[in-house]
Amino acid sequence: MAYRRQTLALDFLANVSDGDELKVVFPDEAVQRMAWVELRHSGGFGTNVVACLSFTIMRKLRIRKACTFDRHFAAAGFETAVPVI
Repeated sequence: MAYRRQTLALDFLANVSDGDELKVVFPDEAVQRMAWVELRHSGGFGTNVVACLSFTIMRKLRIRKACTFDRHFAAAGFETAVPVI
């Protein structure tokens, strides 16, 4: 199952990386601090600082839907755009 998900993720990245659909956002110091605060509030249960960085950036940019297999995005209030396999 994990191998299938990884293959789907790599296929997706190959399809969008050549176009304008994907925007890479690098966190600044303020975003990093906010992510650490979010991680502390979560108690560290099941999530990590990278996911919290994503949550923080997505909230800042008002992004509601994530293309992810990570159930923590749904738990954080985001809609996931990847079907369950």
